[in-house]
Amino acid sequence: MKKSVLAVIAILEAITIVIGLIYISVLTKQRDATPTTTAGVVQEAGEDMQSILAAAAESKKIEEDVTEKQVEDSIVSDKNDASSDADVADSGVQLGDKPGDGKELTYDDLTIIGDSISRMTKEQMEEALPGVEIHSMYGKTVDYSVETNPCGLELAKLLESEGRLRDRVIFALGTNNVAALSMNTLTPEMFEKLHEITGDRKVYLVTAYDLYNPSVYDENNRVIREAAEEYDGWQVIDWAKAVAADDPKKIIEDEGEAATGNCQVHPTDPVGIDLWVKTISEGVK
Repeated sequence: MKKSVLAVIAILEAITIVIGLIYISVLTKQRDATPTTTAGVVQEAGEDMQSILAAAAESKKIEEDVTEKQVEDSIVSDKNDASSDADVADSGVQLGDKPGDGKELTYDDLTIIGDSISRMTKEQMEEALPGVEIHSMYGKTVDYSVETNPCGLELAKLLESEGRLRDRVIFALGTNNVAALSMNTLTPEMFEKLHEITGDRKVYLVTAYDLYNPSVYDENNRVIREAAEEYDGWQVIDWAKAVAADDPKKIIEDEGEAATGNCQVHPTDPVGIDLWVKTISEGVK
């Protein structure tokens, strides 16, 4: 009985051993087959993970580059805006103004001293040169005064003493300074006195023209041109040249015997007046 039990036990042990061997064999086969598969899976997963990480890193880098570029663009844009604002400010035009809405050009720095031509064109001149101040009178000369009509030199001195002589002065006189009117012709000394009065102001001298006898003003015009060359900041506005270059009979009125001293000097309306205004305006712009 004891032997029988032992035999059974031995058989059971043998069976257990066999089962264990079979199990080990199966595990071995699984081990031989599985590691490659598992390693491949892990490798593939690792590669996928690396790709994901690399893609994420690249995406982050791109995002950082884009952000940095946006910041740079923003800085450049701000600088350009600031530069543009400065240019606009320097131009004197207010931000928000439409093109062409700049401040109107004015001539509140300009004084005109003239005779009958300046008198008869006063309205048109004030329209063409807004802000200008015009002092004119029929028969006014450079150097001869009467009680109600001071000469150009006297008037300039008066305006200067009162602080009313502006930074730029148009001296449109000389038409009445001719022998035909029993007046002195222009001399360098007259303009020397004018220079003493005007100082460092900008001065414009206007030449004269006669319809039928232009040469009557040759001497006056010569003295005017020489004076403009003599003093710094002086300039000629050549009315005589402008008339001669056009059609004088359309520009200068033929007043016949009604003309003072038979001098035909007044511009026609509107052609002559338009040319006078154009010549003076272009001379000071």
